[in-house]
Amino acid sequence: MREIKFRVWDKATKQMHDVIAISFGNWVAVPDGKGERLINWSNVILLQYTGLKDSAGAEIWEDSIIGLTHDGDTLPSGVVRFEEGGFVVNVAYGSIWSIGDFDATTIGWALEAWKNSEIEARVIGNIHDNPPEADNE
Repeated sequence: MREIKFRVWDKATKQMHDVIAISFGNWVAVPDGKGERLINWSNVILLQYTGLKDSAGAEIWEDSIIGLTHDGDTLPSGVVRFEEGGFVVNVAYGSIWSIGDFDATTIGWALEAWKNSEIEARVIGNIHDNPPEADNE
């Protein structure tokens, strides 16, 4: 079973925070150095941990930007999303490539697919701290 945890992007301060507690639709409690503080629900974007780590051991979260390589070749990077009951990597519009038994397009591909392939995946940022130049949403 995967570890379930959340973090939030605070739209007002433009900072990422771990989550201590959630009152859905009301507030999120985050650490503030002295304990915790509450942020209004309308001021956050809730992000879930995928339960996976990249090739370097970094945690992969919703809205992470993933850089991919295969046999030394750089593949289009993508953004992690939760869609139709699972985490996928959506690659840049117009990018189409295939590795093994799956194709990656704007529709996305299962995040766990890279674990069983020769692809190396690395978290290279997130869309909030460093938005991609192209709109990957």
